[in-house]
Amino acid sequence: MPRSHVARLSDVVQLPVDPITDPVLAIVQAEESASVANHSIRSYLFARLLARHEGLVVGRDVGERELFAACVVHDIGLTTRGNGTQRF
Repeated sequence: MPRSHVARLSDVVQLPVDPITDPVLAIVQAEESASVANHSIRSYLFARLLARHEGLVVGRDVGERELFAACVVHDIGLTTRGNGTQRF
């Protein structure tokens, strides 16, 4: 694998430092079970790896804030709070 695609573990598991990170995590952790919340966080980490694999730079080619928020709240419709007539 080319060196440019090899990610350091510390880069892979780093959550963004952004004003929305803590509030988004707080909502997800309060509303979802721990397993679903952890799945959502892993989805974000996987999306970053996939972007890197595709030659994209998160923060330049893909908005990091938007990627984080979209991935982390993607299952909020499965919660009691999100169980409305238009969950998805």
